[in-house]
Amino acid sequence: MYSLAPSISRLEMEVSGARAAVYVGLISIAVALAWRVLNWVWFRPKRLERFLRQQGLSGNSYRLLFGDMKESSVMIEEAKSKPMNLSHDTAPRVLPFLHETVKNFGNNSFTWLGPYPSVIVGNPEDAKDVFAKYVDFQKPKSNPAVQLIVTGLVNHEEEKWAKHRRIINPAFHAEKLKQMVPAFEVCCSKMMSEWEDLVSKEGSCELDVWPFLQNLTADAISRTAFGSSYQEGRKIFQLLRELAELITNHIYSVSVNIPGWRFLPTKMNKRMMEIDKEIKATLKDLINIRGEEMKMGGGTKDDLLGILLESNFKEIQQHGNKKSVGMSTKDVIDECKLFYLAGHETTSVLLVFAMILLSMHPNWQHRAREEVLQAFGNKKPDFDGITHLKVVTMILNEVLRLYPPVPAFHRKVHKKTQLGKLTLPAGVYVLIPSLLVHHDKELWGEDATTFNPERFSEGVSKATNGRVCFLSFGWGPRICIGQNFAMMEAKMALSMILQRFTFELSPSYAHAPHFVLTLQPQFGAHIILHKHDHTNKGIEVAEAGKMPQARWSCRPFLSAFLCRLEPEQHSEVAIKEEEYFTSRRSKFNSQLKLFNQFTFHDGSRNEKQASLNKRRAGEEAKDDLLGILLEPDWNQIQENGSNNAMMSIEDVIEVCKLFYFAKQETTSALLVWTMILLSRYPNWQARAREEVLVVIGSNKPDFNDQTHLKIVTFCSSVLTEIILSFFLFALVGTAGSKIIPNNCLFRSNR
Repeated sequence: MYSLAPSISRLEMEVSGARAAVYVGLISIAVALAWRVLNWVWFRPKRLERFLRQQGLSGNSYRLLFGDMKESSVMIEEAKSKPMNLSHDTAPRVLPFLHETVKNFGNNSFTWLGPYPSVIVGNPEDAKDVFAKYVDFQKPKSNPAVQLIVTGLVNHEEEKWAKHRRIINPAFHAEKLKQMVPAFEVCCSKMMSEWEDLVSKEGSCELDVWPFLQNLTADAISRTAFGSSYQEGRKIFQLLRELAELITNHIYSVSVNIPGWRFLPTKMNKRMMEIDKEIKATLKDLINIRGEEMKMGGGTKDDLLGILLESNFKEIQQHGNKKSVGMSTKDVIDECKLFYLAGHETTSVLLVFAMILLSMHPNWQHRAREEVLQAFGNKKPDFDGITHLKVVTMILNEVLRLYPPVPAFHRKVHKKTQLGKLTLPAGVYVLIPSLLVHHDKELWGEDATTFNPERFSEGVSKATNGRVCFLSFGWGPRICIGQNFAMMEAKMALSMILQRFTFELSPSYAHAPHFVLTLQPQFGAHIILHKHDHTNKGIEVAEAGKMPQARWSCRPFLSAFLCRLEPEQHSEVAIKEEEYFTSRRSKFNSQLKLFNQFTFHDGSRNEKQASLNKRRAGEEAKDDLLGILLEPDWNQIQENGSNNAMMSIEDVIEVCKLFYFAKQETTSALLVWTMILLSRYPNWQARAREEVLVVIGSNKPDFNDQTHLKIVTFCSSVLTEIILSFFLFALVGTAGSKIIPNNCLFRSNR
């Protein structure tokens, strides 16, 4: 009988051999994986560290897995825990670890981004090479969570980047940007109306402008990106904003470097996936609808999505309708998400820091407003006018220099590359700290951390002396494609704000810039807004057609001028009361009460017609300023035989308002400082009194007497110069746009 034992024995041996092979294979895989992990977290970092130190670079020693991330996170949290003073030297707060590294190790140093060394490049020539050689120095792969929002063109390399850049470029040509100006204007007007409603009751109000500016730029990008579908666009961007906040919390957590963390079903991860799914579905529907319209022969729209799809369609046609040549639906979705980050974040932070800095530096706010009013008056800003705003452009460039939206750029070396005198091996990161470069005194002078827009008076090239040290939008072939879009929107918004408001920092403002995808004010931007348009009409900003009539009508008042002084005897005089004294009856006589209240009732519009009716009846106009103003108007009507030659009632009202402020402010300031300085210099007080007693005696002063007061006139001329000098010192308090003493009481001796 045949035995099965040998067969079973051979089978068992084969099974044992197979099992052993499996075990050996598993062990080999485990060893290989273990080696790769060990190489990733320890051996390769230590090898790269030795290579960099041999070339003279310094930095902290590598620490397992996290490198400098833990220490950096602690320093960031500590910096965020308290605001800073009103200084523009923000690097210690925004990039505390990087600032400390350069301080301790110098410019030739490196930090650790987890297991990757990052070489700091602050030299303009080296930075130029990094930006120019974009194939050798590529953008590193973003954290998978960050890729949910920072995607599209900024993440592509080589041929794919070139293709996407070529397709997207038409959307940002000058003629296309010009077509977007009306959308910007609609969004800005909406915000202006909201602000005007807030300040209408008291003439001023305090508010945090940061959320308003965020909503403004989100609304603007919604309209310019999706046109008539901007409501859907607004919903998308609200979701993207929530996603950005979740991603920011994630990248600052320790878990950011733990492989596979994003796959864990945490509450944050689940919400990020839900938002991403909803955004993609909504965008896909919009793209499909627009694509169907194009297939039906419908014209493309002039919004960013329409221009993008049209350009993509042309790209496909030029290559024989090969869809693989153009962008896929997924690619278009990614670019639309990028529109949000590039078009919303950068512009909103530029605007908020522009308002903060102009609040800190009212002289530049005044210069910018003068330029805007000269260019547009009270009209809506247009594209051609915006492009010629020199002072506003200087200010925005200086804001971008001091507060760049992206304070640092990262690149990764994929093969052994030469950078200046350094040889960088594959796997090394390169970090260009734009914030530190912008604040470098060797590049920008001793006032590098001072707000001085004058440095850009001859353009960026002159300000940088041709060096690559102004990096607000990057540099080179991969410079931000939307920089002109952002600058145009910022100029439009800032121009409309300056037309309508003056603004200053609130006492509750806390200066605390910090980095959250972009550089932002941590505690908001609390600013006090004041209405502007109620004091700058009349002659000052009259349109060209009205200017001759306005000046001609005011000439009789400006040619002769009588000051009536009726001093009362008091034991103590509050000098501040002089401002009310100087605004009294010499202007409006019986209308004094009306103008002190500064409220125009319905009846005020009839004053001019009533005066003209009296003139027709042969009655003389009154000798107050209103009467003198109306008399030449009546003479013009008689000479020209037409009411078109006269000023309208609205014009007269505006000129009267200007009378009130122009004379009251200047005369009261002159009087109060005269009494202060004559009190400090009694010898000149004695000389002035002696002259007055000799010329006038105990009589009331008249016009002829005043023309013979030589010493008093000399003192007044000198005082005009002295008053200007007080603007330079913090010895006085300010109220609006005038300078007055805080609380100054004098004792009057008879």
